Amino acid sequence: MARKPKLIREFMAVGVFNEYEFYLSGQPLSVPHIDYYPPGNYRAGEYAHWAVSMGGVDLGTSWLDRGGKRFSITHSQADRFARVGTTAECKKIALAEAIEWATKRFNVKDWAEDPFGAYGPANFVPRRVEELRTAAKAKREEGET
Repeated sequence: MARKPKLIREFMAVGVFNEYEFYLSGQPLSVPHIDYYPPGNYRAGEYAHWAVSMGGVDLGTSWLDRGGKRFSITHSQADRFARVGTTAECKKIALAEAIEWATKRFNVKDWAEDPFGAYGPANFVPRRVEELRTAAKAKREEGET
């Protein structure tokens, strides 16, 4: 779950600033992905969670979900009991739950981490990274001439 700032800077040159744009911009169809949301530090106090999302598809149960299916870091999806373990351990468990659910829902067998720290289909992520790197390189070369 490590962001890759060098790649992200390359992507910014072609208008891709976050994982939402990584999965949606320039794509003929939306691609499912799993994003991490840290806890909010405001009055409403949004909890830390992973969310399975896919543009144009509402997977959530509330407007707060922003269309994504949430998997809490602090509470189990299955029984709603508090998780036991360190935050890092609980984050891994919640990610595994999100991947399991998304695999069943979207029939995606393998998932890969993208440069933003989110997860997408393993057959999509490397191809999209290469596509964006190629576009960024072409834009740099265009600026040099």
